[in-house]
Amino acid sequence: MTDLETVKLLTQLATGGLAMVAVSWLLERVSAFQAISSEAKAWTVLALTLIVSLLSQAALSLASPALLLTLEPYVKVALGVITAWLTSQTYHAVQKRVNAAKSDDGAQG
Repeated sequence: MTDLETVKLLTQLATGGLAMVAVSWLLERVSAFQAISSEAKAWTVLALTLIVSLLSQAALSLASPALLLTLEPYVKVALGVITAWLTSQTYHAVQKRVNAAKSDDGAQG
């Protein structure tokens, strides 16, 4: 049962730091979050990370194996789409920097 992607994902959210990464990454894209003080940001990230981690642990503890098996194909699809999207976003960001560097080199030369 522990080789299920659903269990691995919930475990990483609960204990592996994935919750902190996910919460921080999402909040960095929220303009209202950018407007608050650094201290308020730190407390907000901590609180939301704790909530995500505790909910993930609760799901691991309380969800039946049958439910986890039922969710497995959906989690795999979601992880696949997220991975592809993150890859495309990374490629786009790198390509913008490469193009900007080429433009800067052309302007200097």
